[in-house]
Amino acid sequence: MAQTQQKRIEQWKQEHKAEQDAARQEIKRLSFLLTTRPASQNWQATTNLHIPSVALSMSP
Repeated sequence: MAQTQQKRIEQWKQEHKAEQDAARQEIKRLSFLLTTRPASQNWQATTNLHIPSVALSMSP
């Protein structure tokens, strides 16, 4: 039974390999954009709303 299940898992992996590779590439692309693009002003303003007041009081 375990051998049959393992065989099905391997078969599923082979059948969906192209989709998995495409998803992996998309994740890499989006990660690259997040690390290389400057944040928009709107995003920065939204992020600043979530900074605790303690952190703000510690800034020079």
